[in-house]
Amino acid sequence: MEWQNFSGMNGEGLGIGTVFRCQGTDPYEKTVDFMLIEYPESPSGLAFLVTSGAMAGHLLVKLPKESRPNDSFHQKISTRWLRSNWTNWVYNTALEKVRVCPHYQAV
Repeated sequence: MEWQNFSGMNGEGLGIGTVFRCQGTDPYEKTVDFMLIEYPESPSGLAFLVTSGAMAGHLLVKLPKESRPNDSFHQKISTRWLRSNWTNWVYNTALEKVRVCPHYQAV
């Protein structure tokens, strides 16, 4: 798995299956992972799911329509929107400490 700093990433969007890792606070463990998933009941069709620790499997947030890149028919989240809205919509941690991996690799 190759992890990148989210704050330094380029590109219009990140697709479903992308994993975001950051420092956790209660009720999460020291490190917490969130996966971008397809979620038809969300206004954008996207949501974040907790994929690590005791909270794994819990839906974190359904994302708004504005979170998608303009005119995108692909299941992506806008990197620009996510940078501007990380602490409001996803998790209250410094964006500079968020790491991203496009997909988990089976081991």
